[in-house]
This record gives sequence, C-alpha cells and structure tokens, in this order.
Amino acid sequence: MFDLKVKDEASSWYIIEMQKRNESDYLKRVQYYSAHSYVQQLTQGIKHKDLLLVIVISLIKTKMFDDEVPCISLHKMLETKTNKQYLFDFSYVFIELKNFDKDKIETTIDEWLHLFKCAET
Repeated sequence: MFDLKVKDEASSWYIIEMQKRNESDYLKRVQYYSAHSYVQQLTQGIKHKDLLLVIVISLIKTKMFDDEVPCISLHKMLETKTNKQYLFDFSYVFIELKNFDKDKIETTIDEWLHLFKCAET
C-alpha cells in the first residue's frame, strides 16, 4: 500500500507515497490508491455529496515525466477542449527529485527537496 495517509483540518485526504525505483505500473498504482481512498469513504456511511477530496503527493527518486514537466508538477482532471476543471475530487502532486538540481538552496521547499534527494533510502 501507500506510505502515509492523513486527513487535514479541511477534511481532505492526503496520500503520501515515496517511490525510489522506476516501476512501469506506478502511475496506475497511484490512481488506484486515490480511487480506493475515495470509495472507502462510502463504507464509513458518508453520502456521495460529502465525499472528501483525495490528494496524492508522490516523491519520486527517478525520472517519471518528459523534460518539460517541472520538478514539482500538479495533475488534475480537465475537460480537454476548454481545459477547464469540473471534476475536483482527485489531485496528484508529483515531485521528481531527480529533476531537482539547485546549487543554491533559497526556500524551505528547496531545503526539503534537497533533504529527500540526498537522503539514503
């Protein structure tokens, strides 16, 4: 399963996954985790209208996406013609640590990314 699942004060679910190897099914697995967490809410007696957001934050040691995708990328469901979002309950944040290449650490996010990138796993 995933590494960590937490709920914030606004009642959104966060799934935090750390991936150190390149696996061909990883993106499918991440979608499964989010769908499973979403559906699991219904078994707790919640009605469809009250389903909570599910946000997956994935720290990846290897390269996952094309070069034009930034180190931290946000993925949501969009209508393809208008590029508008109508489906809001799933979001995916991917942090490709391999793409983090800063000589100068300037922000708190830089510090965290440097820590995760350089940490022994």
